[in-house]
Amino acid sequence: MKRSSSLRRAPLRSRYRSTGPTPETVGIVAKRDEGSCAYCGGEILGERGWDWSVQHRLRRGNGGTGREFVNLAGNLVLLCGSGTTKCHGLVEGNPAWARQHGFRVDDGETLPADTPIEHAVHGRVLLDDEGGWREAP
Repeated sequence: MKRSSSLRRAPLRSRYRSTGPTPETVGIVAKRDEGSCAYCGGEILGERGWDWSVQHRLRRGNGGTGREFVNLAGNLVLLCGSGTTKCHGLVEGNPAWARQHGFRVDDGETLPADTPIEHAVHGRVLLDDEGGWREAP
């Protein structure tokens, strides 16, 4: 039996879309964090996603979000490790501690730019969306 061309499956198009920060934003965060882990202050080296990663203080959610501020510098910090290892693993595995120290911000409570973080390099600061920081009150 010969198959009709109308019955053939069209190739599946990739449904992947990036839901993370742009490379430019990662560069801004790396400069602000002075190439160091915001939790321990250690130098960030190696492969992103394995040796170091970018932490979303207010989670972007599974599948991403349409809220642009989630991927801006004020919501992001560098952490050594992945989401399950080293400092990033510690932050992800201890949500109450992470909230208390500003590494995690719960949706609907406050914006990341208004939430102080205990940053290993800068101390207790507020992070802005342009890649700057200022001392927290």
